[in-house]
Amino acid sequence: GAGFHFHRANESVLRNYWTAVSGGLPLPTDNVGRPANMGMLLEEMKRKTFGTPTVLSALKDLKDNHRNPLMHPEQSIDTAAKAIALMFGVHNCIAYMLDEM
Repeated sequence: GAGFHFHRANESVLRNYWTAVSGGLPLPTDNVGRPANMGMLLEEMKRKTFGTPTVLSALKDLKDNHRNPLMHPEQSIDTAAKAIALMFGVHNCIAYMLDEM
């Protein structure tokens, strides 16, 4: 459960980061009108050249190596070391985004 909440915190800051770097554009939505997920936001930010390379790289790494695998039901954080690593990865992304905002 901790991993889920770490990622929710990061995505909350990411939505605010989108607003800051896009000049206040509305958040993108998927093809049925739901708010964009992390991957969709990153793709759109890359396409529109929003955000800095440092933030985008950190977020992509977090998404690819931590968030996406954890979203599968058979995956979980099974050691304290993995939970701490995730916590620091999320912390770094949030810190980078807040620093720029």
